[in-house]
Amino acid sequence: MPNQTNYQYLLHRISRHTYTSARMYTKKKKLLLYCKADPQLYDETLAESLIKQKQISDYKSRIPLLFSVEHSLFYAWIVTPDGLFLLGPTRFSTPMETRLDLSAPSGLSVKLLSDAIPLYNVGQFCEDILLLCNLGRRGTTTDPYLDENAILTSNCITDNDFGDALSALYNKIFEDVENNFAHNPYSHEKRQVASIREGEIDRLSRILEERFPGRYGTLSQDPLRQEIYIGIVETTLASRAAIEGGVHPEIAYSLSDITIQKLDNCKSAITAMTISRQMQLQYARLVADQKQSRLQTKSPAAENNHVSHCKDYIFTHLHGKLTVREIADAIGLEENYLSALFKRYENVTLSSYITNEKINLAKNLLMYSHYSFIEISNYLGFSSQSHFGQVFKKITGTTPRTFRESYASDDFMVETMRSKKGSE
Repeated sequence: MPNQTNYQYLLHRISRHTYTSARMYTKKKKLLLYCKADPQLYDETLAESLIKQKQISDYKSRIPLLFSVEHSLFYAWIVTPDGLFLLGPTRFSTPMETRLDLSAPSGLSVKLLSDAIPLYNVGQFCEDILLLCNLGRRGTTTDPYLDENAILTSNCITDNDFGDALSALYNKIFEDVENNFAHNPYSHEKRQVASIREGEIDRLSRILEERFPGRYGTLSQDPLRQEIYIGIVETTLASRAAIEGGVHPEIAYSLSDITIQKLDNCKSAITAMTISRQMQLQYARLVADQKQSRLQTKSPAAENNHVSHCKDYIFTHLHGKLTVREIADAIGLEENYLSALFKRYENVTLSSYITNEKINLAKNLLMYSHYSFIEISNYLGFSSQSHFGQVFKKITGTTPRTFRESYASDDFMVETMRSKKGSE
């Protein structure tokens, strides 16, 4: 007999974590343990009917069975030496299809039940499944622990999916040779990515103008979708190249998110191509700015791990009154040691770096947002608007108002003045 106390605790945690029900049965399908997050959400007759279905009752594999009910509710059936487990129902935040879909008992409104159940992450659900199916097992080379890939591959990919892909691959290669088709050379892509990684804007502009006898592959039969998909691929490559070039990952990822959202809303193939081109140039500019900043502070290219963690923390907390002590406590270092380490690797004091980063963010807010001076000052944690103005002028040599008027577009300034927010 398995240790019911351990399983009771585990099922309780899983039910609370997934906001669903978790059941343990004996080998003869007798209910042994039952935990549920909300008694009002779960219909007992549905679970009892599912375990009587032949596909469930005859299931013997040690790989958990992930299945759906009418393509809207998802369950996991887990067979272990200690007993049988049923987790669910749940819904996933990512659209998903399983190989097995069952019907609900007549008279039960699956839609009504589905609407009341919150969305959950499929990866986290797999982690909960793995806790149960791997508990008590000894992973060996001949009988390894199961992982998420085993669950998804077994339940969500049909036997022919990969074979069909290989068949399509070799048919396409044959057709391309017959039709004298060739993709753009890989060397072109490498030079394109390298120019972004090195922040070489002029070189990138020239590369983007190059034309070859080959072309991009067909990603969609629709011309607009084709350009959107190409733009998404180029955005992914450019963002990673920019990170390798020194751009903070959060900045690179955020620009990637914004670009892909813009591509997704495109109504014209030309617009999608233009957005992709502008995005790549912007990544190259970000890298170039980063390199220029390092030259000004004479900081080495190599970076200490503690310094990296420190800069990550600063980036995500620029909106507050950030102190060296707060950062040191957050990353687990002594305050004076962190200050000395940062100065050694960045050739600038930590306090100065924080201030410079705040002003860099302020410059972008002044150029690209309609926030008033007082709003920007408060957001960045300055004691007052006048203090913000003094620090800004000391670092940039100009006032926030003059900076905004000099760098923002005419249309932006007209809209900003209409808002009548803030004054210097």
